[in-house]
Amino acid sequence: SGHANVVIAGGVESFSDVPIRLSRPLRQALITLPKAQKKGGPLGAIRHLTKLKLSDIFGLETPAIANYTTGEVMGVSSDKLSAKFGIYREDQDEFSARSHSLAGIAHAEGWYDDEIVPY
Repeated sequence: SGHANVVIAGGVESFSDVPIRLSRPLRQALITLPKAQKKGGPLGAIRHLTKLKLSDIFGLETPAIANYTTGEVMGVSSDKLSAKFGIYREDQDEFSARSHSLAGIAHAEGWYDDEIVPY
């Protein structure tokens, strides 16, 4: 576009490596622990934590690749959009195959030689 000599682009997605979390009861207990300790001192904190079951302490929450606002996984959203706009899997596969084929041809013909810097 003539507006820059060099452009660096990057991005991050956060669904591929979801952190393993503590169980919900343990998280809640840890959040309210300072209040229990303030009321009962160290003994109050111990009493507070002994209300937990062993599975709460040692059980980890299974990671889920879901959108935090909708609770849906990415595949469900894409299925809904595909149905809404009448885009079928076969069409997507054909588009993807064509796109990869054209990119391969463009690379082979040197169209990207000035765009991609080898490392």
